[in-house]
Amino acid sequence: MSEVSRLFASAFVLLMAFAPTPASAACSTNTNVLAFGASPNTGLDSTPAIQNAIDATCAGGYVYIPAGKYTLLSSGGVSGFYQNGSPVKTALKITRSLHFYGDTAPFSKTDTGKSILMLGTQTRMRLLSIEAGGVLIQGITFDGNKLQRFKPGYDYGSPSPSLVVDSLINATTGSSWVSVNQCEVRNGLEDGVGFANSSNMVVSNSRFYGLGYYKQNTDNGASAVSLYGATGATIQGNTMSGNSIGIWANYGTQSVLITGNTITNNPKGAMSIGALPNDNTGYNPLAPVQNITITKNTLTGNGYPIDTAPPAEAGQATIGILAVRTGTISENTISGNVGPGIFIRGASASGGLPSAPSSNWTATLNYIQNNAGIGAHYVGPNVNMTLRWNVITHNGTFIGHQVVTTPETQLNSDYLVNNQISY
Repeated sequence: MSEVSRLFASAFVLLMAFAPTPASAACSTNTNVLAFGASPNTGLDSTPAIQNAIDATCAGGYVYIPAGKYTLLSSGGVSGFYQNGSPVKTALKITRSLHFYGDTAPFSKTDTGKSILMLGTQTRMRLLSIEAGGVLIQGITFDGNKLQRFKPGYDYGSPSPSLVVDSLINATTGSSWVSVNQCEVRNGLEDGVGFANSSNMVVSNSRFYGLGYYKQNTDNGASAVSLYGATGATIQGNTMSGNSIGIWANYGTQSVLITGNTITNNPKGAMSIGALPNDNTGYNPLAPVQNITITKNTLTGNGYPIDTAPPAEAGQATIGILAVRTGTISENTISGNVGPGIFIRGASASGGLPSAPSSNWTATLNYIQNNAGIGAHYVGPNVNMTLRWNVITHNGTFIGHQVVTTPETQLNSDYLVNNQISY
């Protein structure tokens, strides 16, 4: 049995573990949204019908979305609040353990899911909020309908006062054992899947594309998967292409496995892990980002050019690590990206802000080649860095761009002989 299959099976067992015996016959173990009045392929609002189907399902039951495109125009309620106190609206909300599944999952890069949930024109709300443990989302396409929600001149940073929320699918604070499997998440102004202060989450075998309103050299944009204070997440076997960024992990996120993903053509980089102390939205001084494993991923075509920078510094980093404690980067193919292949940075104490080194990172058995920026770049007070047994070749513009380190970084002294370095 494959690792993904084991994760899927474990998630199903946990789903059933969260399911108490129903107290009455008022709920159903199997519901079909059509029986509640959902209207696919008509452009009519299916939000109330689908929410009613969810609410009528017993804990541990199944909610079925047959093939078709379901438009979500109205909000099914509020799921939390922004820092400024304004409510976060959501089309659909799951508050008990459920299996929420569609008709046919996308199985290749050209297929599309057959059960499609799409936000309506000019809506500002999540597609789905999850406020429970033991939830499995499978075989559904979530469409943010970006072109119909876009307005020229608006700020599309997230969350903005215009039409952007935090993510299309969001597992809120306190949720656990949520799995998103064999889904398609696309065309959002915001992140695709967001896990906020939640635990033991899985995103597997899914496809993400067209997420984020990206504008060169601005902070606007969104990621395929966003981890904000999440613990114990697994991101495995997904395809992420044409989003602002592939994976973003920040604000105390810990114990994450990122493996077997194909991440291509995301202009702000494949992965951004951690934050420096001057980023008060991403840096948590009480709980640093730590214990991150990045292995067996294929990362190509990510980043965008920065015209004022020299070639070695061009573009966003493919894998960017900022003030993160303990991690492994191994057996990845990092090739043909615009920016640096691996970029690890720590921060010295400055302006009243604390020192925040990256520490205990090991990079081994990676192919880092043909990137426009530096192959492996270490900046600032990084502690106990190890770079061994990698192939690092044809990055930047000359041999000196394969590995670059600043004096503050503690890098193994034999890195020049224990990596295959050439140009």
